[in-house]
Amino acid sequence: MGKTETTKGHNPDETRRRLVEAGLDLFGRGGLDAVSTRQLADAAGVNLNAIQYHFGGKEEVYLAVASHIVESTGAAIRAAAEAIAADADNLKPDEAAWRVGKILSSVVGVIFGTPDASTRGAFMLREQMQPGRAFDLIYEGYVEAVHRAISALCARARGLEADDPEAIIQAHAMFGQALAFGVARDTLARRLGRAQLGIEDLSVIGPILEGSARRALIGDGDGPTRAAPST
Repeated sequence: MGKTETTKGHNPDETRRRLVEAGLDLFGRGGLDAVSTRQLADAAGVNLNAIQYHFGGKEEVYLAVASHIVESTGAAIRAAAEAIAADADNLKPDEAAWRVGKILSSVVGVIFGTPDASTRGAFMLREQMQPGRAFDLIYEGYVEAVHRAISALCARARGLEADDPEAIIQAHAMFGQALAFGVARDTLARRLGRAQLGIEDLSVIGPILEGSARRALIGDGDGPTRAAPST
């Protein structure tokens, strides 16, 4: 089978790009099983056999979409989080708590700077609910690293070990605050009486996240105490 027979005049790189972009939109809205190979090819503007030729099948396009998310938005979020938490062990509690907020505002900044963030959020949410090979790619590609960075800062702020379950759970709660601005972005826009939110909203969102992180981690005085053991 000739290459030109699969691409409707597109070169191979363009064909793959089209299929990944179409897959992100379709899989994000409907999931893997809800999308047929015909729908995927039509949305990408390529011949049906291009899917088999360039990827091997629909499932491989789905995995390529996950990799695309990691390489684009995920890489930026991971780089920011790791840089902010690089010297966590040497920070004072106040500084560690503040840096948690900086990571959260950085995550929201990347989300708001991505035009198809809602679709990406839907794709990731579905993988969270029903983890598969795509979830492994996303988790190992950047989610774990960001989670660990926030955990290290939470632990430092509260005087815990980085692998303490409380630090990990608190980091999860913190990370969820930032992700809500992607998954539930339209809810916030509607509550604010707006058609959509934009990067300019970070001037309000960032300080709120930073203040919230500080209050949750160190409070107004000695900070939160460890939970009492269950009896």
